[in-house]
Amino acid sequence: MAKEKRSKMISAFSRKVIFLFLSAVFFSANAAFAHVPHDDIYQLEISRTYSQDKTLFIIARKNLFKSEDGGKNWIRLVNGLDNRSQLYSLAISSQTKEILYVSTLADSSPLSPLYRGDGIYKSVDAGASWQKVNNGLKTLSIDLIAVSPYSDDIVFAAGEKGGLYKTEDGAKTWHQVIPDDNKITAIGFFSEKKNQIAMGDDKGTLYILNNENNAYKEISTLKNAGAITKIAIPENFSISKAFYVGTEKKGVFKTIDAGISFNAVNKGLSGEYIMDMVIVPTGDKKSIIYVSTWHEGVFCSKDEAKTWQKCSKGLKKDHQADHPELLRGEIGIFSVRPHFSNIRTSDNFNDDKVIFLAGFTGLYKSKNGGKSWKELDTLSNTIIGISISPNYKNDFNVVAAGYTGEVYVSTDAGDDWEFISRYLKYAMQEEQHFTKGPKETHLLVKRPRFFDVVFSPTYASDKTIYFSTLWQKPQSLLRFKEGKWLETFITNQGAIAFSPNFAKDKTMYQASEKASFRVSKDKGETFTRAAATQLSWRHGSLSFVISPNFSSDKTLYYTHYRHKGGLLRSQDAGYTWQNIAKDTPLAQRLNIGLAISSNYNNDQTLIAGTDEGVYMTQDAGKSWIKVGGSTPVGEEFIEAVAISPNYKNDKTLLVSVKGRGLFKSEDAGLTFSHIGDDSISLSRLNTPSASMPIQFSPNYAQDQTIYGYGAAGNQIFKSTDKGETWQILTIPKPKDTIFDFITDKILILKILAWEYRISKRSLAMVTFVIVFCFFVFWVLNRSKNKWKTIKKL
Repeated sequence: MAKEKRSKMISAFSRKVIFLFLSAVFFSANAAFAHVPHDDIYQLEISRTYSQDKTLFIIARKNLFKSEDGGKNWIRLVNGLDNRSQLYSLAISSQTKEILYVSTLADSSPLSPLYRGDGIYKSVDAGASWQKVNNGLKTLSIDLIAVSPYSDDIVFAAGEKGGLYKTEDGAKTWHQVIPDDNKITAIGFFSEKKNQIAMGDDKGTLYILNNENNAYKEISTLKNAGAITKIAIPENFSISKAFYVGTEKKGVFKTIDAGISFNAVNKGLSGEYIMDMVIVPTGDKKSIIYVSTWHEGVFCSKDEAKTWQKCSKGLKKDHQADHPELLRGEIGIFSVRPHFSNIRTSDNFNDDKVIFLAGFTGLYKSKNGGKSWKELDTLSNTIIGISISPNYKNDFNVVAAGYTGEVYVSTDAGDDWEFISRYLKYAMQEEQHFTKGPKETHLLVKRPRFFDVVFSPTYASDKTIYFSTLWQKPQSLLRFKEGKWLETFITNQGAIAFSPNFAKDKTMYQASEKASFRVSKDKGETFTRAAATQLSWRHGSLSFVISPNFSSDKTLYYTHYRHKGGLLRSQDAGYTWQNIAKDTPLAQRLNIGLAISSNYNNDQTLIAGTDEGVYMTQDAGKSWIKVGGSTPVGEEFIEAVAISPNYKNDKTLLVSVKGRGLFKSEDAGLTFSHIGDDSISLSRLNTPSASMPIQFSPNYAQDQTIYGYGAAGNQIFKSTDKGETWQILTIPKPKDTIFDFITDKILILKILAWEYRISKRSLAMVTFVIVFCFFVFWVLNRSKNKWKTIKKL
């Protein structure tokens, strides 16, 4: 028995080794590991002529993005979208593809501002520009928009708390057709009954609304099914009298008598919470029905919902969606997010078989009718931080950090870029979480992400760039110096600030999201704790600035974007802090971003961009006045602020206003003028960061150069005429190398070894075999090419 047991163990181990070997050999060099961070797609819409224009839209990170190449590349739509609240529901007209509507949802999170919502925006130019269309709405928190397939002018909007609104003049005016005590959660249009629509509410009740007189009647109630989440009506309804209803708790129901009675049709369907449903005609009076479920992905039926097959190969889940205590997101701390939601199919589905699916981990695309899915690279290359060399006048150096750990350096003012984070280590850590079932353990694989990036003040001599990391355990301060990465372990991610006398005192600070402060007096080799405040923890961006006269006044300022009225000042080098926003206009403001005058010693000036305009102090924070007057600078949501390094002489301020573009003042904030292009918005894109999206050249007085970021992809903006015009600098994506190939394979081995609990010695043996085989392959291939050359000679 012992011999037989040992033989089985050896056989099992051999299978694991073979599996590891084959996995490492056949995984592509670009194998996607756990998508960290993820792109939570709130809404997905596809052009009605997708097969021709390859256009689709997504809402992610509180922004609206558009792709015109099937999801390969994205642009951020900004002109007119001045929303403070979460963009939520998106609809495209069936008649005119250039007409779109997007709604906003009230933000009730205790970690975020309590906004009522911004109502509804409309675009008539395919998203290039937007206008608010709220006339007649009693609520500005709208979680469902539906455009009639028969008229651009007829649109329905459901309030988050209740009520249904309708416009018949293209959103010039709205009127309420369903009272507030009815919460409408789904709308369906009959293909042959233009005067009727079907509606469902949060109690499982179905209604028919007469489009001519707006009268409605209840037709059926699905008991214990929860909210109606989707109504899908086939094109042949007038003949079959059949349509389908998705529910919150009981899966899919079908009626064959126009809604008088319903039967559950869930054979093979394991997900009961239905998120979306589409019916795709396939010819010969047949169709395929696709449904997405909250937890289980996608299912399809080819027999009118008699049976369902799971179509979820390649889809991934992220445990964060199930954990409200981990979700410090846009809707609310006690909200969880669906793993999968919207489904959209190509207008030419019978030929191209293209389907898109919105997920918590990102956007998925299938090219074979749902048999397999591939996650698209939506916003992972987004730039979250830039810095300009203090010696820019001579070296023209600029550094840019990407959302998922990419670092690029340019030595020619942005014309060419070098990818320098190739040799950064991946961090592997175990995370445990609890579900309704047993405890589960997950392995997360991460490249270090960045929170801040800054050139050393003495870069001309020490050639050092500093990076603080985000969500890495333990947290680190990374330094890139003369082609090498150096690491100092600290306890929290944070912003970096240098003493203006750094060359002599070697002092730098690191301020965390938890409002704790650490100081180094040896250029970042070691850190000691300076102070900690009583501010509660917040996940998001922060602003941390240091007085240019720090050697004398020991002054620092700190604010967190989600701390209401939380503006802290220290006048003893960071060891004690006071909240100086109390009893000032800033006490009620959020999203505070700071910029400090280079002449602070004399003018005591700071500016603060907030969720409602720009404020200025000229007495070191004792009093604040709003600047900008009646311009958007004085009233709107401010995404970024900056002060010219030559402020003493030019009095220049630069402000990025959400949805309104860039504004500049050259008289210390007395007046502002609109500059640049309305399609450019300099901001952090709702990603955690401490880097300011507007960066003046240190030599601005002579070169008039400004850099900024805020695009959807790996692009930054540059102006050489004081911000009047801008050029887009696209950073080339790094090409794979032999190093990437081998590192990728070894990392996959580590993951699989962890999953199968294989020892380090066995892993080392398999790794050696992989590397050896790759080396032999390389030698043979090189010899073969050399022999071909000799034969030609």
